[in-house]
Amino acid sequence: MALLFGAGAYQRFVSLPSTPFSDPDTWGYLYPALSGLTKGVFVHTYGRTFVYPLFVYGVLRLFHDFAFISVLQHLLGLGAGAFLLASWRMISPPDSVRAWRMALGLVALAVFLLSKTSLLMEHSIRPEAVFPFFAILCIWLSLRYGRSRNFFGGAALVYDAILLYFIKPAWGFGVLFAILPVLVIEGRVVFKVSVLLVPMFIAYWTLQVPERRLVEKYDPRADRFLPSLLLSVHADMIRDEMARDLTAVPATERQVLEKVIALIDAEIRRNAPNSSKLAVNPDVFLYGKDNVCALLEDHFKNDIAAYRAFCFSYYKKAWQHQPVKMSRKALRQLYAFYSWENQGYDASMKAVISDKDTAVRTMNALKDLPVPCPPYDSYRAASGGLEKSKGYWRQFIPVSLLSMILYGCFPFVILCGVLVSCFWRNALSYWTLYFCSYNFGNCLTIAVVHNMQVGRYVKNQLIFTVLSECCALLLIAAAVARGRRAAPRAPSS
Repeated sequence: MALLFGAGAYQRFVSLPSTPFSDPDTWGYLYPALSGLTKGVFVHTYGRTFVYPLFVYGVLRLFHDFAFISVLQHLLGLGAGAFLLASWRMISPPDSVRAWRMALGLVALAVFLLSKTSLLMEHSIRPEAVFPFFAILCIWLSLRYGRSRNFFGGAALVYDAILLYFIKPAWGFGVLFAILPVLVIEGRVVFKVSVLLVPMFIAYWTLQVPERRLVEKYDPRADRFLPSLLLSVHADMIRDEMARDLTAVPATERQVLEKVIALIDAEIRRNAPNSSKLAVNPDVFLYGKDNVCALLEDHFKNDIAAYRAFCFSYYKKAWQHQPVKMSRKALRQLYAFYSWENQGYDASMKAVISDKDTAVRTMNALKDLPVPCPPYDSYRAASGGLEKSKGYWRQFIPVSLLSMILYGCFPFVILCGVLVSCFWRNALSYWTLYFCSYNFGNCLTIAVVHNMQVGRYVKNQLIFTVLSECCALLLIAAAVARGRRAAPRAPSS
């Protein structure tokens, strides 16, 4: 264990440059902090929830150095590894598979601590850097609550589950699965209600209220993001609903619908769908020259409420009139995760982080500020200096091999683990289902809203992906050992 944590610390603090990485999405998380530093006003931008930008702002305000962002995020990564280990040790399998528990615990810890995904996320200015820590903390709190039935432990679990949504809104339905222990573990109704309502009340005032105030004051366009996304991702089904309404709407609206239908038809012709991808490229309608969302916004003259109502109504109509197509789309996205398409494992012998490539991406992502900001100017200079670097980080070969094995076995292991849990009821089977529900809740949110081809939606699930697979393997091993003991022995001669 100590060797793995030592290797994890070395990989994080010695093998990588001290300068954190940025990408095209970083500016939405970084600018609120820079605004706070240069103007004294922490703002809300690009529809990003405020929690992670506030973390970045706090680090820069306290240390005035971007390097401390990656340092603290790596410390949280090591802390996530510690909670992963602590959670694993709280699982109590039958005595016949104690050795399996030790081996699989080491596998889970090694794959999380030493994989490219973990290091790259932790070294980037993105909420995926801190998400694994709070996700595994949620699992640890649930295991603790299962043992102690403690009010404060249950309340912390509920609050942490809600906090995860404000860190990564793609967590979505994961909140409902994460708080299941509070709902299903025995206890008085009054106790359960208080464990749920108290942290919800606190979350409302500490997370929801600040979020809405920042949106209303600095980023009203944030309210357009979700309806625009739903319209763009499900454009082929929504197009059919618009075509159905052409004869029932006023002439001015009919002209707009005809333009939208024509743009969607052109994009469908360019993108022949397959078993896993969408019929259209959503980014074309969100950001491209055929920007359907901008066309509709102009039609509604920037009336946000009318625009949201329009998009949500057509998304609802698509589910009402085309439930099979909409369900097929969602199931295709779930299949993309629960198959060999994309599970978040770095199953490659060429898992590399290049200083030069990440520096180039960082420099392309960063923008000029109207006023000087010494920490930001130093960060840009340090990132520019890495553009000529030949340094790189390479994933350990044993970690790549373990990732390949887990990647290859994942669909079978999860399926067998769920089936065993359904027929063999014990604590290990219940916790296996619970761990698997983290992936399912997260993926279900993405499946009904977006698509699983966005890599970050999958990569940030690594910590509970590896935990659920290793726990399912442990359950299968326990079931096999139980079957052998129950099998009748041949009479001795």
